[in-house]
Amino acid sequence: MKIFFRITVLLALALGTWACNLPTAGSNPSQASGADTPTAPPAANPCDNPLYPVKQGATWTYATTGGPTGPANYTSTLSEVRPDGFIVSSQFGDVSLTQQWACKPEGLLALELSGAATAALSANGAQAQFTTTKSEGVTIPAQVAVGDEWTYHLEFQGKMDITGGQQADATGTADFHLKALGTESVSVPAGTFDAMKIQIDTTINLQVSTQGINVPMTLTDATTAWYAPGVGMIKSSDDVNVTFFAATITTELQSYSIP
Repeated sequence: MKIFFRITVLLALALGTWACNLPTAGSNPSQASGADTPTAPPAANPCDNPLYPVKQGATWTYATTGGPTGPANYTSTLSEVRPDGFIVSSQFGDVSLTQQWACKPEGLLALELSGAATAALSANGAQAQFTTTKSEGVTIPAQVAVGDEWTYHLEFQGKMDITGGQQADATGTADFHLKALGTESVSVPAGTFDAMKIQIDTTINLQVSTQGINVPMTLTDATTAWYAPGVGMIKSSDDVNVTFFAATITTELQSYSIP
């Protein structure tokens, strides 16, 4: 459920670090280095998903630790549910953001990288807005069984307002490979759940341009996430490696309300 909010927070932290190290005009910096979707029988309502309860007004609050900017909390709410999709509205401190999703017979499809990048960048003295230009695959299949594997591909572009009035253009791709590993009992502040354990391997390639300088960036992320039926994602552990840092970030469900 929170795959894309989690990943874009990590991407934004990397971008924030990059922004803090931008050269001033006229300097000469060195450039930074940079399975098939399982089938499922059609559901009567394509928004029905055992691992992500798509209910109007459903709310989840998470806490993250281990990131380079310190602990953080965020809350996500399903602010609009339609027969063909829904909107997730998230609150990151003082920043409010939205993300569009589509409901399809094969599962739920995130149509945006999500605004979490904007929130995290704001905390680092920068602003960013990404627009998806292409999305393929499925984010959360209609049915998930142990051993299932699936993929998701996203292409996006955007503009960043960086510290000191500098601006940068950014284009990128995000590729996700997911595999259902099995069921485990997991305890978090919100409770103890029997949850599906999912391995998520992610590669995000980003090209940032400013002051005539093109900086390629690559983020790789190996994540273990736990999804409880009827609840959603309850925990994730991310080993992230990006051009400017490496970190292990843990996210845990603090509370939730599902009508």
